[in-house]
Amino acid sequence: MHKKNKQSSADESHVESSLSSQNRCITIQRAADLLAVHPNTIRNLIARGELQAERIGARIVRVQEQDVQALLTPYVGGEFGVWK
Repeated sequence: MHKKNKQSSADESHVESSLSSQNRCITIQRAADLLAVHPNTIRNLIARGELQAERIGARIVRVQEQDVQALLTPYVGGEFGVWK
C-alpha cells in the first residue's frame, strides 16, 4: 500500500512538471535568444500585439515560451520554397 502512494505521487509530480514546462514564463532576453533576434524585436512584437506579455512589477516582463515558439513559421522547399 505504501508503494502505491509513492508511485501516485511520482505520477502527479511528472504531470505537474510537464504542465509547468508548457506554461513556462521566460524573459525578453531568453525569447530573443530562442528566436536569434535582438531583444528590441521582442519588445516591438509585444507593442504591436503580436506577442502577449505579462508584467510582474514595475520593470519585469515575461512572455510564455509556447507563444514565442508559435512565432516560428516552418519553411518548406528549396532555394525558392514556400512559406506555410
